[in-house]
Amino acid sequence: MPTAVDAPDFRFQMSDSSQRLDFLRATYTQSLASKYSALESAWHEFAAAPDAVPLRDLHVLVHRLAGSASVYGYEQIGEFARMVDTHLSEWEDLPGSSRGSGAMLAQKLARPMRELLDALVNATSSVAGPPPAS
Repeated sequence: MPTAVDAPDFRFQMSDSSQRLDFLRATYTQSLASKYSALESAWHEFAAAPDAVPLRDLHVLVHRLAGSASVYGYEQIGEFARMVDTHLSEWEDLPGSSRGSGAMLAQKLARPMRELLDALVNATSSVAGPPPAS
């Protein structure tokens, strides 16, 4: 079984930054299906019990997508993730007595989360093709 020592170091095999960027984009594109699965699971868990399930996992996943998707050419995913991230951050910044219920937050997030998940589905359905141009 190969070990980390046996694994090829792609950084030294790529001759220019364009190849490195293409490799990083392809790697990111291949990770979209697992990002979708994790996000969908965290969202459904929160939506099913919004006053009992902590937001941390959902917020971390959304925040990471908000920061990374646009860098790799997935502008729409980045925009939807930033929208959800903003809603979550604003809600978390409110004092507990001003927040309202988790159910109200889940209702507010339902549409932007659906748009984000749909954008991820659309992106994963095109994984066989080249990553989008930036």
